[in-house]
Amino acid sequence: MRKCVAIAFLFLASTLIIGCTSKRGLIELNTRPPGADVYFNQTKLGTTPLEFEYDLRTPATLKIEKEGFYPERESLGEGWVIREYQKGNYMKSRFVIQGQSKKAWKVSTLRRLQEIKK
Repeated sequence: MRKCVAIAFLFLASTLIIGCTSKRGLIELNTRPPGADVYFNQTKLGTTPLEFEYDLRTPATLKIEKEGFYPERESLGEGWVIREYQKGNYMKSRFVIQGQSKKAWKVSTLRRLQEIKK
Protein backbone atom coordinates (compact mmCIF):
# COMPACT_ATOMS: atom_id res chain seq x y z
CA MET A 1 0.00 0.00 0.00
CA ARG A 2 2.80 2.44 0.90
CA LYS A 3 4.51 1.70 -2.40
CA CYS A 4 1.33 2.58 -4.33
CA VAL A 5 0.95 5.84 -2.39
CA ALA A 6 4.60 6.73 -3.03
CA ILE A 7 4.25 6.04 -6.77
CA ALA A 8 1.04 8.08 -6.94
CA PHE A 9 2.75 10.95 -5.10
CA LEU A 10 5.74 10.94 -7.44
CA PHE A 11 3.47 10.88 -10.49
CA LEU A 12 1.37 13.76 -9.15
CA ALA A 13 4.45 15.75 -8.13
CA SER A 14 6.09 15.28 -11.53
CA THR A 15 2.89 16.35 -13.28
CA LEU A 16 2.57 19.48 -11.16
CA ILE A 17 6.24 20.41 -11.21
CA ILE A 18 7.26 19.50 -14.74
CA GLY A 19 4.01 19.21 -16.67
CA CYS A 20 3.04 22.88 -16.67
CA THR A 21 6.50 24.16 -17.48
CA SER A 22 9.02 23.89 -20.25
CA LYS A 23 11.10 20.75 -20.51
CA ARG A 24 14.16 23.04 -20.70
CA GLY A 25 15.46 24.73 -17.60
CA LEU A 26 18.56 25.83 -15.76
CA ILE A 27 20.75 24.07 -13.25
CA GLU A 28 22.83 26.29 -10.98
CA LEU A 29 25.46 24.10 -9.37
CA ASN A 30 27.67 25.12 -6.48
CA THR A 31 30.14 23.01 -4.54
CA ARG A 32 31.85 23.34 -1.19
CA PRO A 33 34.68 23.87 -1.74
CA PRO A 34 34.19 25.73 -5.05
CA GLY A 35 36.31 25.10 -8.13
CA ALA A 36 35.23 21.55 -8.91
CA ASP A 37 35.24 20.37 -12.53
CA VAL A 38 31.76 19.55 -13.89
CA TYR A 39 31.20 17.05 -16.70
CA PHE A 40 27.91 16.58 -18.54
CA ASN A 41 27.84 13.26 -20.42
CA GLN A 42 31.66 13.22 -20.31
CA THR A 43 31.97 16.75 -21.76
CA LYS A 44 33.51 19.31 -19.44
CA LEU A 45 31.16 22.24 -18.83
CA GLY A 46 33.45 24.24 -16.58
CA THR A 47 34.12 24.67 -12.87
CA THR A 48 31.80 25.50 -10.00
CA PRO A 49 29.99 27.72 -9.42
CA LEU A 50 28.32 26.96 -12.74
CA GLU A 51 24.96 27.47 -14.43
CA PHE A 52 23.87 25.52 -17.52
CA GLU A 53 20.76 24.67 -19.52
CA TYR A 54 19.26 21.21 -19.29
CA ASP A 55 16.52 19.50 -21.30
CA LEU A 56 14.59 16.91 -19.27
CA ARG A 57 14.09 14.80 -22.39
CA THR A 58 17.84 14.15 -22.55
CA PRO A 59 19.15 11.46 -20.21
CA ALA A 60 22.41 12.72 -18.76
CA THR A 61 25.13 11.93 -16.30
CA LEU A 62 26.59 14.72 -14.23
CA LYS A 63 30.07 14.16 -12.80
CA ILE A 64 31.77 16.46 -10.30
CA GLU A 65 35.51 16.14 -9.62
CA LYS A 66 38.04 18.05 -7.56
CA GLU A 67 41.54 16.95 -6.68
CA GLY A 68 41.73 15.67 -3.10
CA PHE A 69 37.98 14.95 -2.96
CA TYR A 70 35.85 11.95 -3.85
CA PRO A 71 34.14 12.32 -7.26
CA GLU A 72 30.35 12.50 -7.39
CA ARG A 73 28.16 11.15 -10.17
CA GLU A 74 24.43 11.78 -10.62
CA SER A 75 21.90 10.76 -13.26
CA LEU A 76 19.84 13.74 -14.39
CA GLY A 77 16.19 13.47 -15.38
CA GLU A 78 12.69 14.29 -14.12
CA GLY A 79 13.23 12.22 -10.97
CA TRP A 80 16.34 14.25 -10.14
CA VAL A 81 14.41 17.51 -10.57
CA ILE A 82 11.59 16.20 -8.35
CA ARG A 83 14.07 15.29 -5.60
CA GLU A 84 15.59 18.77 -5.81
CA TYR A 85 12.06 20.23 -5.57
CA GLN A 86 11.47 18.20 -2.41
CA LYS A 87 14.69 19.65 -0.96
CA GLY A 88 13.46 23.20 -1.71
CA ASN A 89 15.98 23.82 -4.51
CA TYR A 90 13.43 24.31 -7.34
CA MET A 91 11.70 27.44 -8.67
CA LYS A 92 9.59 28.41 -11.65
CA SER A 93 9.83 31.85 -13.23
CA ARG A 94 10.99 33.52 -16.42
CA PHE A 95 14.57 32.69 -17.34
CA VAL A 96 16.71 33.16 -20.43
CA ILE A 97 16.71 29.78 -22.18
CA GLN A 98 18.37 29.43 -25.59
CA GLY A 99 18.77 33.21 -25.74
CA GLN A 100 15.10 34.04 -25.10
CA SER A 101 13.16 34.83 -21.93
CA LYS A 102 10.77 31.93 -21.32
CA LYS A 103 8.66 30.51 -18.51
CA ALA A 104 10.91 27.75 -17.23
CA TRP A 105 12.33 26.11 -14.13
CA LYS A 106 15.60 26.46 -12.29
CA VAL A 107 17.30 24.19 -9.79
CA SER A 108 19.86 25.86 -7.52
CA THR A 109 21.78 23.17 -5.69
CA LEU A 110 24.87 22.76 -3.55
CA ARG A 111 27.05 19.67 -3.34
CA ARG A 112 29.39 19.32 -0.36
CA LEU A 113 32.38 17.36 -1.58
CA GLN A 114 33.88 14.80 0.77
CA GLU A 115 37.62 15.14 1.27
CA ILE A 116 39.82 12.08 0.79
CA LYS A 117 41.55 11.41 4.09
CA LYS A 118 45.20 10.42 3.81
